[in-house]
Amino acid sequence: MPPGPPIAGFIVPINPVIRGYPYIPPAYSSGAPQVAQAGEEEPNETLKAAASSPTPSSVGRPARASSAASTHGSKQTDEDTPKPAEPASRCPLPYCMLGLCGAIVIAGIVAGVLVSMSAPVTVVVQSSNSKQRWLTDAIALFNAKAFHTSEGRRIEVTASYGGSIFDPTLMPHIFGPATIQSVEQQNLLSPVVSSPATNCKSSAGVPVGFAMWRSMAEALGWPNSTIQFKTLAALAQSPVGWASLGPQYGQWGKFHMGHGFPFHSTSGRLAVTGMVHTITNTTSGEELSAAAITSPATRTALHEIAKAVSHMGPLDTSLLEKMRERGPSYLHTVATHESNVFRWNREHGPLGTNTLEEPLVFVAPAEGTFWVEHPLCPLDLVEWTSPRLLEASRVFVDFMLTPEAQMLGFRHGTRPYLTMQGVLPADEEVFSLANGLMPDLSPETAPVLPLPSNDIVSVLLSTWKAEKKPARVVCVFDTSGSMAGRPMAAAKDALVAFLDTMADHDFIRILTFASTTKALAPQGTLHEVRPALQAAVRAIQPIGSTRLFGSITQALDDINDLRAVDEGSGDSFSYIVVVMTDGQDNIGGEAEMWSRLPDGSATEQLHIFTVAFGQNTGSSATILRRIATQTNGKHFTASESDIGDIYEQISMEF
Repeated sequence: MPPGPPIAGFIVPINPVIRGYPYIPPAYSSGAPQVAQAGEEEPNETLKAAASSPTPSSVGRPARASSAASTHGSKQTDEDTPKPAEPASRCPLPYCMLGLCGAIVIAGIVAGVLVSMSAPVTVVVQSSNSKQRWLTDAIALFNAKAFHTSEGRRIEVTASYGGSIFDPTLMPHIFGPATIQSVEQQNLLSPVVSSPATNCKSSAGVPVGFAMWRSMAEALGWPNSTIQFKTLAALAQSPVGWASLGPQYGQWGKFHMGHGFPFHSTSGRLAVTGMVHTITNTTSGEELSAAAITSPATRTALHEIAKAVSHMGPLDTSLLEKMRERGPSYLHTVATHESNVFRWNREHGPLGTNTLEEPLVFVAPAEGTFWVEHPLCPLDLVEWTSPRLLEASRVFVDFMLTPEAQMLGFRHGTRPYLTMQGVLPADEEVFSLANGLMPDLSPETAPVLPLPSNDIVSVLLSTWKAEKKPARVVCVFDTSGSMAGRPMAAAKDALVAFLDTMADHDFIRILTFASTTKALAPQGTLHEVRPALQAAVRAIQPIGSTRLFGSITQALDDINDLRAVDEGSGDSFSYIVVVMTDGQDNIGGEAEMWSRLPDGSATEQLHIFTVAFGQNTGSSATILRRIATQTNGKHFTASESDIGDIYEQISMEF
């Protein structure tokens, strides 16, 4: 294998493995004196002596007679007669064995060092999913170029993609969220991960705005005129929705939007922050204040806008997928990164799966847009790093900032970091109206909104949670005999924690089921019943059979009753059913259940989230998945170790 290319500041030595054989430095392969290079050990004196001593074939063997000496017709003298050679001295067996063992140990140590020096240094990157396609290509190129550390170890990079919340179970060496805030917020928790000021480097400059169906964006003026947050907010608050723009648009009904759960999703949090900027008339050059966020006017406007939010979730990409699956009549817009709009058009448009009913376009709010820097942060403070890993991580981060790596981002609709914009020529085939992107979009045409401080983010999130669309939730909870023991303990802990994550103004009802279905008391809004209901959950005892289908039907009836009461309130609500079971129904009622389920065509319908707990759900798991898919919910498979995480994910959906 040829040596890797030199990198500024690093010396790349010859690879210590050549054609499959360990490379032996000259100091060990010759008797000539050698000077050890920096980082090498001095050759062992015993090995040097052995290199210059006679070979074993010349020791202890008789010398040959001269070919010129004749043995015929002459009398040999005593001097002419070859004398027996002196017997070679033999080392005592214990000492020979000791020497042999020592040689083996030394050889093993040398071989181990050489193998260690040839093993690659593997760097793990945890990245937000919005730069997944770009980073995948860049990592492949980096690995192909065979970069090395200063001590000659090859660097290999792998990556895991998700949201912008740090995941210590991945044991990453580089953290790549969407914004530097995620690093700063993680440093307030445990583990502390990085020193942002000295380690984090911006890798991109990606605007965060909204993906919208092209026909709807054109109704708002795209691409000939800019679209403001204010326009979207007015559309969200209008009781007649799209008809407020003219009768020709009334067929689209009320405005339906989606965004990521702001506590977990960067695009969701920035969408809410942008709304507050608009509500408070805060310009792109001003920062939000706690007083402005918590004012009655802001809270009222947030509550009204939240009525139009039909879907949330941990990731914006799952909402884009919901747009693709259900089409323009279901979700009208989703808060996301510009690069995701390009990705969905490319992968699901005519050049891909051709499953988009019409193209998506990216809307960057004209009053101000958040441009996220996508920092790449080598983690110098985590316990699983080392100087070698930190050096390797920095080599990769520096590579990501090169023009070669930045140009790879163009393929996937990722713009370079802000100081590089205008230096690198943008790919006009990528950043084009045909791909739903504005070619001239820049921080000048869409002014940069400042990211709020961590303290302001905390105020913003708590205010949003208090004003979000209230939810009506019915939990269907399996208490059959098969749940006894650790499964029941884990499930109860998960449900108790789930009640903690819900907003105070959310309504909760729990239906326990075994041979029959019972409502667990009390029920009501969380701020009224949370402690008492959590105590009731902890007291649940498993017994009986599994009336799964009949219990789901009961939950549908309960939701319909709640909806009938809510219709006169003038407010909007999310209707949610969460089903958890560890087994198969053995009571009956499947046909009636299917006849009562909504078809999933409208966002106002209830969403059902299903959890198959354990390994014995059998055919029920397939049925649960169908239920979740039909009702625009999600299906999960859970174990004792992760059922708490599953319930937490479900709580991010409403």
